[in-house]
Amino acid sequence: MIAVVSVHDKKYEPLAEWTLHKNKKEYCKKHGYILEYADDGGEKVCGKPVMLPPAPDTHIPIGWGKIFLMKDVFRRHPGVEWIFSTDCDVMITNMDTKIEDIIKEHAGPNTHVMIPADCNGINCGNMLVRNSPIGKAFLNTVISGMPLYRNWYMVENQLIQDLAIGSHLRENGITPGGTFWAEVIKVLPQRVINSYDYTKLPLLKNRPNFNDILGTDGQWQKGDFLIQWPATDLEYRINAAKDLSENKSL
Repeated sequence: MIAVVSVHDKKYEPLAEWTLHKNKKEYCKKHGYILEYADDGGEKVCGKPVMLPPAPDTHIPIGWGKIFLMKDVFRRHPGVEWIFSTDCDVMITNMDTKIEDIIKEHAGPNTHVMIPADCNGINCGNMLVRNSPIGKAFLNTVISGMPLYRNWYMVENQLIQDLAIGSHLRENGITPGGTFWAEVIKVLPQRVINSYDYTKLPLLKNRPNFNDILGTDGQWQKGDFLIQWPATDLEYRINAAKDLSENKSL
C-alpha cells in the first residue's frame, strides 16, 4: 500500500488548487493510493504553529511539517509500505507512472529512503520513505536535528543532504562526505522523481549544463513523472502550474 503525503499552508492554497486538488488527487484516485495532506503547514500534527525560518522555539519551521505528517500517517495507516512525500510546488506530469514501479526498479532490500539528486545536491521536496524501523528512525532523526538546522537557509533539506551525501552548498562548492545513513538512503537520478525545467528557472537557466550531481540530465521532458519549480516565488509557481495544466502539455 502506498500513501502520498503533501503539506501546504493557507498562503499556498492557490497553488495547491492546481498541484494538489486538480492533480495529485486525480493521480491517487487513478492508482488507489492513500492521499494525506495538511493545509495548515502541518500545525495540527506538529502541535505548534509553523512558519518560515527564522522561527522562534515557539514555532516549527514549515519544512518539518511533512516529516511530522509522515510519522502520523505511518501511525494511522500501519499497512502502508511506503510514503511518497511531495511538496506543493510539484505537479505530476505523467499520470501513468506508478510509484510501485519506481520502488521496484530503484529500491533494494536495504533501501529505506529514496531522495532525488539535483544540480546542487539533493532536494527532499519529493522523497520516498519505507515503513520500517529504519525508515521511521530516519524521520525521528530529521526531527531531532531541528534545533541545529531550523534557521539554516536550506533547513531540513540541508539536514537530509548531510545525512545522505554530506554535501554543503557553500561559495566554494560542494564538499563530499556522508554518514552511515548513506547505506540506507538512495539518491536517485533527478528525473526519476524530481525533474526541473531548468531552461525557465530564473536562478538556474544560465548553468553550463542541467546535470544533477550524479551527472545525469535533470531537465524535464514530456513523459517524465513530475516537475518541480524550486527557488521561485508563489506567482511564478501558480502561473507555471496553470499553464502546464490548461495547455494540456503533459
